[in-house]
Amino acid sequence: MLFTDNMMMPAKVQHPYAAETMMNYVYEPEVAAKIAAYVNYIPPVKGVKEIFEKKDPKLANNPLIFPSAEIASNLHPYPALSQSDERKMQEAMAQVTGA
Repeated sequence: MLFTDNMMMPAKVQHPYAAETMMNYVYEPEVAAKIAAYVNYIPPVKGVKEIFEKKDPKLANNPLIFPSAEIASNLHPYPALSQSDERKMQEAMAQVTGA
C-alpha cells in the first residue's frame, strides 16, 4: 500500500506563518533526507536520493526509502471512496471506537 501523510493547518490557526515556515523547512532536501533516514519512508522531496548517494550510499539503496521499479509497480494508493462508502466507513469506525 502506498500512502501519503499530509501536513495541514486548522482553518483558524493562530499563527499561520509559523506553520508555513515549519512546513517549508521540512521540505528542504537536507532536512527531508534526515527525516527519510529516520522513518524509512519514501520521501516526497526531490534531491533526497542524491544527498544519500553522497553521504550514505547504503540509504540510497534502501528499498524501503527508494523502492525499485519492480516493487513500485506493485504499490497502489488507497482508493478514493464515494460519499456513500465514506459514510459507511465512518459509521463502522464510530462503532469500533465508541464515538
